[in-house]
Amino acid sequence: MKKYLLTVIVNITLSISTLFNTNMSNSKIIAHGCGDFNGISYTNSLNALDSNYEKGFRYFEIDLNYTSDGHIVLIHDWENTENELLGISKKILGYNEFKNLKPRYNLTLMDIDMLISWLVAHNDAYVITDCKYDNLKMLREISFKYPNMLQRFVPQMGTFGEYKKLHDMGYQNIILGVNRTNYSDDAIINFVRIHKFYAVTMPVKRAETDLLSKLKETDIKVFVYTVNDTVTFEKLINKGVYGIYSDSINLK
Repeated sequence: MKKYLLTVIVNITLSISTLFNTNMSNSKIIAHGCGDFNGISYTNSLNALDSNYEKGFRYFEIDLNYTSDGHIVLIHDWENTENELLGISKKILGYNEFKNLKPRYNLTLMDIDMLISWLVAHNDAYVITDCKYDNLKMLREISFKYPNMLQRFVPQMGTFGEYKKLHDMGYQNIILGVNRTNYSDDAIINFVRIHKFYAVTMPVKRAETDLLSKLKETDIKVFVYTVNDTVTFEKLINKGVYGIYSDSINLK
């Protein structure tokens, strides 16, 4: 009897632990820049996508940029990041140059077509977009070229005027970033009460202001970036934050 009870307790404990880890990884932690790969952040690479998907992540914040000839590729910037990952210095590459590169760390860099193919093969994964050049232009291009994949994209916007345009493009789940403009707390609260958002996102410092407690009254999800230690994560959750963007936290 004691052995049976012990087995039941162990099974229940393991089930709760698995559920906790799965839920946290799947919904409360967004892999920032696809998450790190072998300790390297901001790679936006196939390696990072595959590695962090295997760890249980399903929401990936991905940086999108243009090549010099107008192709969308997954890269944070053409200044510091490309110098570290690509071994070149402050040069915006053309698409063919980008595709023929042999980046450091054995990374496989991606363009938008490769990302779409990856999403087709991983039908429970979602992309949080961070368009580095022209948010509306890029998202309009994606909506036009891949209309059947829009439910897999969660675009971020920084100005109120973008909301209707994104909604008209077909995007249903939208994140409002509140640190890119000087909107007052009241203006933000009023806007999210009127419009439907997937979430609001802000940096850690903004989460330490009254805005967080005001947003809690609207029942909207609040994500905070970028958090890479569990102590800060736990403090934010206790304050009412729903989730975080993280390079490296792994709860699995």
